[in-house]
Amino acid sequence: MLPSYPNYRQFSVSVFQNDSQIDFIELLKIIEQLSHHCSISHIENIRAGLCKQFSWTKSIRIDNKNVIESISDAIANIENGENYDKGEFIIKFLKSIFSIKTFDELWHNFENQVFRLSLEDIVKEQKEAIEKSDIRKYFVKGMLALPVRLLQFETTKKYLDEIYIKILETIPTTESNEKKGYLFEALWLIDRIRKRRGTFQFFINGMVVVDPTKTKKERDVHEFDVIELVINESGEAECWVYACSIADDSIKKNEEQLKRLAEGIHKIYSDLKIRTRYIIPENKSDGGWKPKEEETGVSWN
Repeated sequence: MLPSYPNYRQFSVSVFQNDSQIDFIELLKIIEQLSHHCSISHIENIRAGLCKQFSWTKSIRIDNKNVIESISDAIANIENGENYDKGEFIIKFLKSIFSIKTFDELWHNFENQVFRLSLEDIVKEQKEAIEKSDIRKYFVKGMLALPVRLLQFETTKKYLDEIYIKILETIPTTESNEKKGYLFEALWLIDRIRKRRGTFQFFINGMVVVDPTKTKKERDVHEFDVIELVINESGEAECWVYACSIADDSIKKNEEQLKRLAEGIHKIYSDLKIRTRYIIPENKSDGGWKPKEEETGVSWN
């Protein structure tokens, strides 16, 4: 807990491994166990810690604000439609999330309690201020920190489906190519989150490898759009790295960096099955913006 909270307890978890047998699966097992208790801040810390392990410079920053904004805008568009009033989509989504008893322990966490109650109060009491506030971004940030399984129940997944459809509808009418790129990345993230793989999934989006020895303008080395960590049905650890792009030269732009990341991770965690994929529009020239996976040729194990 953060010290600003009343009656907080501060704790940390450290993992020590034998240098002769460093297994990533053990880290994932710990994250799986903790995920029923973690707050939004805890998940952010875990993501940052994992990214530092993966970065060849051991320095990173996470930049997911554009994806959060894209998902937030999709929710706004949904609520400005015919089926919901302002704030109603968020409230209904929240109720479906809170009704899953398997994850009740999440709401014993003080930060998560604040997240839950503040969203409910703002939406109910200040509907007129929703458009001027960051309440939707706050909701999306919290949603992306929740255990993935919690979002994959039939009662919760249907809201992810609505977000996916709305983003898919929005991309063709968006004029800015930069904005289209952010929307497409958000589309893929939502698509992956709503689809179950293995027994445990954990997502990182917007990992930026940073070189602290360079000037501020040159520090960002490369951004990795979506990373999916999985415990598969056989109990093995998998890492899926997705490079999302709507540009025609996406392969040329991403191949070298994907290879560098995969090789670097493999040197540290030899047990980890690593898969990399290009994610491109199915057929954007004909309005087909559904994401399509293409092999990169870069994999380990």
